[in-house]
Amino acid sequence: MPKYSLLRNSLIHKIMITIGVYGLMLKLAADAAPALLSVPKLNPLQSMITNNEKFSPEAYRLPNETYPTIGYGTRLSPDIRPVLSKLFGQNLNYQKLVSTNQPISEPQGRSLLDYMINSKSNILASKVPNLPKLPSHLRNQMIDSSYQGSLLGSRKTLDLINKNKWTEASKQFLNNQEYKNATKLGVPGVRPRMEALSNAMSEFGRTNKTKLTIGKPTNTPIIRK
Repeated sequence: MPKYSLLRNSLIHKIMITIGVYGLMLKLAADAAPALLSVPKLNPLQSMITNNEKFSPEAYRLPNETYPTIGYGTRLSPDIRPVLSKLFGQNLNYQKLVSTNQPISEPQGRSLLDYMINSKSNILASKVPNLPKLPSHLRNQMIDSSYQGSLLGSRKTLDLINKNKWTEASKQFLNNQEYKNATKLGVPGVRPRMEALSNAMSEFGRTNKTKLTIGKPTNTPIIRK
């Protein structure tokens, strides 16, 4: 066999060995690498609220509000103290959040979001017993508005809902100073949010042909977040 053929075959052999070893190293490295953490996807209700609220790692104060807000629209009133302790132990200090702008992480904001969604949903269900029977898109709009505070603050709207008077409820919901003076009050974003619920109630009243059985609301206190 000519000398150059031996050299060529030897070189090819070395290259093949190198490629094989390198490929094996890559495979071993890939097998040893930790799996990427999968972030849970937001469900439709969570997505609706986070799109409306946005995330703020530090506390900020809205116009005419007594207490600052943090995360996804969580109001830092004193009654949030036990919630912080329950969810985060000593990792988040209420006083530091309020007075020194101690930041929170987005996962912490998500934990507060989920807690507040559950809390507001329970309060709303105590005021509207038929809430679980409503279409999900309408129910989500109602919970979103309760999270923000508007629906739970409108007793007349809740009364009309419980009487299955959805068209009247949609009009009554916008017949208040929060909606009419939103721009003046420095919270213009409230208007499209309230309109979305008003439109959903109006549509349900127009298309729904089944009268829901009216339940009896409980006396769960209305607490703004």
